[in-house]
Amino acid sequence: MIPLGLDAPEAESEVLSESKMYVSDVRNYSEIGDCDVIVSDGKYTVCCYCYDRKISVGEKINVLCGDVSSDIIKSEKREFSAEKISEPYAYSFSAQVADRDRSIVRVGNLFIRLLASLSLDIDNGDFIIFSSSQLSIFEDKRYF
Repeated sequence: MIPLGLDAPEAESEVLSESKMYVSDVRNYSEIGDCDVIVSDGKYTVCCYCYDRKISVGEKINVLCGDVSSDIIKSEKREFSAEKISEPYAYSFSAQVADRDRSIVRVGNLFIRLLASLSLDIDNGDFIIFSSSQLSIFEDKRYF
């Protein structure tokens, strides 16, 4: 079975090999097939939107998709955080850049592909702060 999230191309597989994300709960299945998926790495936990995908507790996830609803700011603080800012999928993050070219960041072992480009003054390993109004789980590469 292919893990949820993106099918990581070889160039991404090294970065995403550290992903320890898994589905810890599935809630609110609707008639049209969407649901809330609780994803965790054992320390950080987020609620994500999932559509048209059968999903089970315990499944591994490679990477989440996150839109960006604020400026992305380079941070001097080198610490992770994920704080819920509104229901159901919006968060404020302090994250480390894992792959600048592909806009992949990490919060602990949660990996998020941002739907925004990172500025040229931000490098791999830097910490950034930003807000996302929606985290999602997608398998369709057309979105990336």
